Amino acid sequence: MENKLEDTYKITEIYFTHIKPIKGLIGFVSLVINENLFFGGIAVYTKLDKKGYRISYPFRKTSNTTFNYYHPITKDLSAYFENIITKEVERQMILVARDFIA
Repeated sequence: MENKLEDTYKITEIYFTHIKPIKGLIGFVSLVINENLFFGGIAVYTKLDKKGYRISYPFRKTSNTTFNYYHPITKDLSAYFENIITKEVERQMILVARDFIA
């Protein structure tokens, strides 16, 4: 299934911005799909068990309603994005660690 998703939703750019951790929030991801659709403000949190990351898509909350700006509708697409984002976050965290040690 992932190959079909890769063909349909080709991630052509992905950027992770690391922040000082706040209640599990470690940064934000932006990505470009098919070289022409930008998604930004995707929050990246450490999971409670510290094994991996969870993704939160942008939303706005009013006193009694939450409005989602965008998010994957299917579990397969959500898992596909989460996998790609996790790989990029892990890659960037290794680079940050190397810079810190050097």
